[in-house]
Amino acid sequence: MSEVALLQLIGLGVIGTGIVILLFIQSRFPRVIGFVMIVLGIFSLTALSVPQMASLPPVEEKFDVANIKTANDMAVIGQKIFFSKGQCALCHSIGPSESARCPDLKGIGAKLSREFIYESLTQPQAYIYLDYRHEGPPKDYPARMAEIGVTGDPQPNKVLNEAKVRFALQSQYAYSCLDSVNVCQFVFGPAWHLYGMGQLAEVVQAVTGWPVTVDELMRVGERRLNMLRAYNAREGIDRSADTLPKKLQKALVGGKSDGILVTSEELEQAKDVYYAMAGWDVSTGTPTRAKLDELGLAWVADQLEA
Repeated sequence: MSEVALLQLIGLGVIGTGIVILLFIQSRFPRVIGFVMIVLGIFSLTALSVPQMASLPPVEEKFDVANIKTANDMAVIGQKIFFSKGQCALCHSIGPSESARCPDLKGIGAKLSREFIYESLTQPQAYIYLDYRHEGPPKDYPARMAEIGVTGDPQPNKVLNEAKVRFALQSQYAYSCLDSVNVCQFVFGPAWHLYGMGQLAEVVQAVTGWPVTVDELMRVGERRLNMLRAYNAREGIDRSADTLPKKLQKALVGGKSDGILVTSEELEQAKDVYYAMAGWDVSTGTPTRAKLDELGLAWVADQLEA
C-alpha cells in the first residue's frame, strides 16, 4: 500500500469515527468533536487528491563542454538539469500538466527573447506573469513596496543595513495586518504576492463599507505587533530573546555563499536600528509608552508599568 493510499485510509477512518459519534452519542461536546473529525477528514482527503510531484534531491551534474557539438546536445543537457540539479520540474512543466505550479515552458524559446530568458533564470523576481498561462510578453507586477513605505534602490546581497531593517519592519506590519484581517499570506502581501496591500484595502472596503486606506491597514498591523511585543515584555521576554540560530553565525563553505555569515555584532546593530524605528526601548526591545500612546494603546502601557 502506498503512503498516499494509507493516508487516505486513515482519513476515511477519521470520517467514519466522526459519523458514528454523531449517530450514537447525544452529548454536545463529543458531537462537536465528531463534527470536527468529519471536516478534517474531508479536508485531508481533498488535499490528498491533488496531484503532487515528488521533491527531487539536488545532485551534482558534470558536463564536458568539448562534447557539446549541436543544439541537440545542449537540449539533452538542459533536460538533465531540468529534472535533476535545477529542480525546475518541481514547479514547471513542458506541456500541459495538472500539477504544474508555474508557467508551462513548452516552446518558451519561440515566445520570449534570449535576454529575457537569461534574466528570468538569474533574476526570477524581475518579471512575473499576472496570468502565466497567457502567451506573449510577461506583465510585471506594479511596484508594491512603495505602498508600505519602502522605497529606494535594491540593496546589496551581503549586507545587513538600515534599508533592509526598514523593509523587515514595514513588511512585518503588513503581515501582521494580514493576520488581523484573516486573509491568506500566499495570496495577499507587500511584494511578490498575487494581490498587494492596495488591493487588500479595496477588499476590506467592499466587505465592510469602511473607507479604509493602506496606511490605516498598516497601522492595524503595527498596533497588533506592538501588543504582541508588550505581552512578551509583561511575561519577562526582552531583547535577549531576539536571536538567530547559531548555524547562521557560522560561515558557509563552498559555492557562491562561501564565507557568508551573520555576525553577532551585525545582528545586535540591526536590532538597535529596528527597535529605534519601531519606537521601542533600544536597551530592552520593549514598546515605549510614547509609542503605545501614539497607537491608542495607553491601557497596554499601564499594564506594563503596573
